[in-house]
Amino acid sequence: MSNNNDDGSFYALMAFLIFGGIAFVIWKFGQTFGLDFATSASVLGRLVVVGIAVVAALYFGSDSYGIGEYIGFSKIWPLLLGAFWWCWWPTLDYKAAQLVPSFLPDANVWWDEWYTKWGVLLGLVGGGYALKRWLDD
Repeated sequence: MSNNNDDGSFYALMAFLIFGGIAFVIWKFGQTFGLDFATSASVLGRLVVVGIAVVAALYFGSDSYGIGEYIGFSKIWPLLLGAFWWCWWPTLDYKAAQLVPSFLPDANVWWDEWYTKWGVLLGLVGGGYALKRWLDD
């Protein structure tokens, strides 16, 4: 038998503080950019994933791991730039929904259309690799 008097309240308090801190950061991010909580959480979640990819590219891109020629930051920075643009797509959707009157069901602003999002994405990635190739030569 154990004489453990811990009822788990410390862990509950820590979980509450951690989740409360995350919610506060999401809320402040949304207040800064004028977004609702769900959009802010989506954008921040995507930014965290891209940030982890940047750190992984910088960390594993060194020659000590032997895979730097494939995933080194200097090799994939245009993809990461395109991923950063992808992170902000929910913000464009939210802002476009705020601007278009609700009685126009098919109306959409040009900067929130699929061809603009994908065109900018292809321009960033393609232009980045063209610039990289031009600078490497």
